[in-house]
Amino acid sequence: MTCLHSGQMTNQLKGAGGDPPLTAMDIGYTKRLVDRIKEQDTSLPWVQLGLICAEREIPVSHVSEFFGVTRQTVYNWFLNETKPQERYLNKIREAIEKLRKKSF
Repeated sequence: MTCLHSGQMTNQLKGAGGDPPLTAMDIGYTKRLVDRIKEQDTSLPWVQLGLICAEREIPVSHVSEFFGVTRQTVYNWFLNETKPQERYLNKIREAIEKLRKKSF
């Protein structure tokens, strides 16, 4: 699998360039985490985002940076433990749409 580098979540969504090296926070998605995401209601946009990010290996730290939330918040969204606040819903939908249009 190809691993996406730091900043590529933002790069993919904004079209920017440059890929700093990966950090310890960018270790990837375990099979257990992906299986847990798949067990959730996949009609929910924040769960769909989790599936797409796992598939594309977009680190949770990059997703959290993009949305301006903690990594724990992103994990909670992906696992449907919390619903994102209203202010994030449109940005999540836009991110999904842009990520789906790009092929890697």
